[in-house]
Amino acid sequence: YQIFISPGQEKLVVFLMFSHEMGDIDIEVYNSSLSVIVGDYSVDDNEFIDYVLPSSGLYYLKIYYQNNGNKYNLLWDAVSPSITDDYYEPNDGPGTAYPLVNNTWLTQTGNGLGIHSDDDYYQIYISPGNERLKVDLIFSQVRGDMDIEILNSSYIPVAGSWTVDDNEFVNVVLPSGIYYIHVYYGYYGGFYNLIWHSGPPDDLYEENDFFGGAYDLRPWDGYWLPYGPAFQVDHDWYEVWLDPGEERIYAELSFSHIEGDIDMEVYYYNGSLTWLAGSYSPNDNEYIDVTAPWSGSYYILVYGPNLGTVYDLYWEDRIPLPPEDIYEENDFWTDAYDISGNESTYLMGILKDDDWYKTYVDWDETRLYVEVSHSFLPGQNIEFEIYYYNGVSLDFITRTNDYWIDTNVPSEGWYYIHIYGDNAGNQYYLWWEDSTPYDDSYEENDFEWEAYYLVPFAASWLPFGLGIQLDEDWYEVYLDPGEERIIAELNFSHSQGNIDMEIWYWDAGFFTLLAGSYSYEDYEYIDVLAPWAGNYYILVFGDNSGNYYDLWWEDLSPGAVGGDDQYEENEVAAEAYDLTSYDGWWLTRIMGEGRQFDIDWYKFNIGEGVDNLVIELNYNDREGDINIELYDSNSVLKGRSDMRDGHELIELINPASGMYYFRIYGHDMGNWYNLYWSAGGLVFYGDDFYEDNNNWDKAYGLWDDEKTWLSDIAGVAVQGDEDWYMIEVTPHFRRVVVELEFNFSQGDINLALYNYNNILLAENTTNKNEIRLNFTVGDWGEFFIQITGDNAENEYDLWWDDIRTDFGEDAYEQNDDFINATD
Repeated sequence: YQIFISPGQEKLVVFLMFSHEMGDIDIEVYNSSLSVIVGDYSVDDNEFIDYVLPSSGLYYLKIYYQNNGNKYNLLWDAVSPSITDDYYEPNDGPGTAYPLVNNTWLTQTGNGLGIHSDDDYYQIYISPGNERLKVDLIFSQVRGDMDIEILNSSYIPVAGSWTVDDNEFVNVVLPSGIYYIHVYYGYYGGFYNLIWHSGPPDDLYEENDFFGGAYDLRPWDGYWLPYGPAFQVDHDWYEVWLDPGEERIYAELSFSHIEGDIDMEVYYYNGSLTWLAGSYSPNDNEYIDVTAPWSGSYYILVYGPNLGTVYDLYWEDRIPLPPEDIYEENDFWTDAYDISGNESTYLMGILKDDDWYKTYVDWDETRLYVEVSHSFLPGQNIEFEIYYYNGVSLDFITRTNDYWIDTNVPSEGWYYIHIYGDNAGNQYYLWWEDSTPYDDSYEENDFEWEAYYLVPFAASWLPFGLGIQLDEDWYEVYLDPGEERIIAELNFSHSQGNIDMEIWYWDAGFFTLLAGSYSYEDYEYIDVLAPWAGNYYILVFGDNSGNYYDLWWEDLSPGAVGGDDQYEENEVAAEAYDLTSYDGWWLTRIMGEGRQFDIDWYKFNIGEGVDNLVIELNYNDREGDINIELYDSNSVLKGRSDMRDGHELIELINPASGMYYFRIYGHDMGNWYNLYWSAGGLVFYGDDFYEDNNNWDKAYGLWDDEKTWLSDIAGVAVQGDEDWYMIEVTPHFRRVVVELEFNFSQGDINLALYNYNNILLAENTTNKNEIRLNFTVGDWGEFFIQITGDNAENEYDLWWDDIRTDFGEDAYEQNDDFINATD
């Protein structure tokens, strides 16, 4: 996003609000030269920036990281760097309270954010008939905690919110009249935004707290709630009717998760109330689309934490989906349905199993666009991928979990579309066309004098998407004085067409080649000393097949080699550090982690009879990419790993005896890494960092990791065998909640809870990507989470918490008088 900072207002405040459990998001601020000024990279909900910029002018806000489709809200303001209080002062008491109008943020008043340097009071008026009051206070704990309370006209507190997290929310029913919002506590000068809203104390669909009193929505098929939104302050039941021939119910619940998460379920009556389907996402909105057993009355339940969350509800009955589509049997690529004659035409399919289609792409139209339109409902996930038939087998091109792919393909020929997902019987619409290939965002850069200006993007990948090698591509870079060493890395898929790379410069009027890289692998790499500082030119060229690539470059000091960790000097194979005596040891157990300032070589010797050789490298990819190669004693490459996820792995089956060398290389950014090798037959691929936890008595301890996903501890886990985790349930907090997320299409995973005596207490199995266990245990102490499944090496994420069940007394009783004071 582009913002403009006016002179005299160089203090920038940014709030980025989101739910971390739906995917982490980070934020950075760039100046007009696209250099990073400041950022926030926390691993919990929300990001916050409070920073004095060097000057006024244009700036950019970059929102990025895991790209999981997580929703977020963004707020920014700019104020004077010397400001100590806000424009709502003096409002330090009820007598000088600043008046606020209904449903208006502070930032919409024209006076900007509030500043919490002292007590702040705001006056509001609740009109008759609108006695439900909602107040949202948005701030970041980074600058200190804030609390909020509501005072009546006699200045007596009648409600409030006092959490120790970001933000405070009040939702309460009060008599009409004048009230005061009091923002207090901490007084650290933090920025905040505030809004209030009053509305009817309850919705027009009450009393519908029980199944027998369900509000009749049967006349409102295909409509949202007919008399305005509802409020979730208790269970809300609604009755709907499915006509004969339309025994399929679609329901949509619309709300804002920040007001309180609510869920939805559908029931029917069959001698007793029977559950049919539910939707329990931790994000905004819930959706259900399910086939019912028969026509007649069905019941929708809306429930949650009873915080007054405002919601709207939509429903309709639909014709049930047929069991299969007309393109079956097409479950394997060899049975792919030919859609070459259906270009630019929508075809309706039904995903009950894997579906394969094939089409022929013409020689002069090697740009392929494929669209698979479908509903993004929980439990109805659809993904698809494209392959090229090389005459013998299929070569992978690309995949997506979105609804379209637009890509240049390497040549004319047969291309295969593979559609897969949750196999829930949901509909999709397939559409395709081929056309003239397109080029990238860096054209025209076909000659040296048209070179794209990459000078502002040192130590980063291409800034505006991938490049496309359809012709020669030139890029201009600049080596600063004292940094006459250039590193360039080019990543691509060699199967889609070869690409090479060279670096050129001007010398006494002659355009001169400095270095080149011409391998037949999936990347090219150059690390060379330049003769002087100044402009240099990177040339990317190859088969002109429309292959995608990414390019990275950096200038460094020529002397920035060696001396970086305890294993130096090991820049060449002849000086490789010997790890023969450390089979099965991480570097952290030897002399600490390695550091990738330059190329690092290690070696080890193995004997006869080794079944499986494993080498693993872990690092933080955000600090710079690191890759690994394995060579034998004859300098023959035996394996390579060049992932971009902070985890590199090489596995060699039945290796010959002798000395082996592995080469660690990357962006030379000085980031730390940990390294491990084993010839003991360990196949690490099917395991994770929580092993060995295959048995109850070897459970990995999560007692200190409440409300924390595994992905924020040591990465996601892998279900290759049984996994056990131990948790500690504290006194008075006996309700245990466990959440498990995984991709069901990659293998089923089950969840169970055991007590200390290894007795099963609760379990949950399902055929969807997210499962939740909610169980109240009999006592506090140690409990065990068991993960089982298909043992298909499917990755999963796990979260747990224990919730208070006893609100009568605490753990410090009896301490009702000073004689019995708790020590």
